[in-house]
Amino acid sequence: MRLTIEQAASGYRVDASLLQGIVDKGLVALDANGTVNHLLAQAMSRYVSDEFEALFGASATLPGLDLVFTGMTNVPCARFVQAGTGLLGIERFGIVPGGRQFYQVSDFGALYSAGVTELSDQVSSHGFLIREEDTSEMQAFADAYMLGDTRVQTAIRTHLASASNTAA
Repeated sequence: MRLTIEQAASGYRVDASLLQGIVDKGLVALDANGTVNHLLAQAMSRYVSDEFEALFGASATLPGLDLVFTGMTNVPCARFVQAGTGLLGIERFGIVPGGRQFYQVSDFGALYSAGVTELSDQVSSHGFLIREEDTSEMQAFADAYMLGDTRVQTAIRTHLASASNTAA
């Protein structure tokens, strides 16, 4: 499912001008219909939140220009660098591994070259963030926070809070 900026703003209860600002800065690419993947829209709404600023400041950015999924069963995952919880090791937060895995890829051509040709906006177990590779721990935390469910968000909040308390 894809959403316009206005639909995303309404659905995620955020100011549409903040989301449009992300697009205007070239951080997210809209398709020809002016829409973005709904999970990327969720990430955008979390990115502009006060909580994101408090947790990450300027040390992290959006997950990518675009986000696509594949329904293929034999995905050559080893050819791609993981993102989010895949880089962090979700089990360290007491969450059972499984579910969606995100990978980083520089462009759609890299997916096609690897044999990943069945691309969709429909959420599946393998998602691809279209961006330059970033394996920093802080970006992995940000990716997990923006793309994860409530359990993952809570685990990231708790971890970052305990890390900052330990540092203080």
